[in-house]
Amino acid sequence: MELEEVIEEYLYHCIAKGFTQRTIKNKRQEMKQLKRFLMDEKRISKLESVNNLHQKAYMRLEYEEALQ
Repeated sequence: MELEEVIEEYLYHCIAKGFTQRTIKNKRQEMKQLKRFLMDEKRISKLESVNNLHQKAYMRLEYEEALQ
């Protein structure tokens, strides 16, 4: 499944769960950052290609950016 499809389904799930518009906006931004990382840094466009090493690399990047 393409990353964009997964993101849209996740955001739809958030809407269905009754999340506020502000929360959905924040989650959309977070997902865009994750998608950009996966596509630009790891050349991944499909969910099936993501593994725990990619997840850890993204979390490490987020942590390092938070320290700056």
